[in-house]
Amino acid sequence: AKEKNKGKMKLLFRTEKGVGRMENYEKALLYAYPALEGVIDAFDAVFLKRALDSYASGRTALSEAERLIEKIAEKDLYISLKLKLDRILEKFTPYERKHFSYKYFKDLPAEEYENFDAVSRAYFRRQQKLLLKFAKALERAGLTGEWFDRTCMKTDLFPELLRQRCQKRSCCLAAVIDCAVG
Repeated sequence: AKEKNKGKMKLLFRTEKGVGRMENYEKALLYAYPALEGVIDAFDAVFLKRALDSYASGRTALSEAERLIEKIAEKDLYISLKLKLDRILEKFTPYERKHFSYKYFKDLPAEEYENFDAVSRAYFRRQQKLLLKFAKALERAGLTGEWFDRTCMKTDLFPELLRQRCQKRSCCLAAVIDCAVG
């Protein structure tokens, strides 16, 4: 079932303990996870280019410095987020991480999924349970929906990622990385 709440779409599903909520930000974090390292690495090249070509931007030195400081803060956010997500995902079993990998990360070779049942109803129920478990782990780590709106949605990466996911396009990580550091 779906519910509109304060203009945000929330997905509802049944668990043993009642109805659980899963906001879109949990999925956004999972989809963004494999791109975070590339985004972090790309920032260094962008910083150097902007510092060396600051005269070409047409901005004053002060405004260009302020812009670089904002990008440094954004890079720090991504580093912190990557470390927190690493710690959260380490607590899942290899089998559970394989489910995340299949649905969100797409980081394993096809041979890893040869005997992986991704079409049964049990798979979809398992995905829902894992997502709820991930959502609870995010909350315990202080990564709530409010935090996501306050921090991540102010960056370039997450609005673009959510826009692509909402349009149901396959997410091209290279395009998202370019958008995030550009």
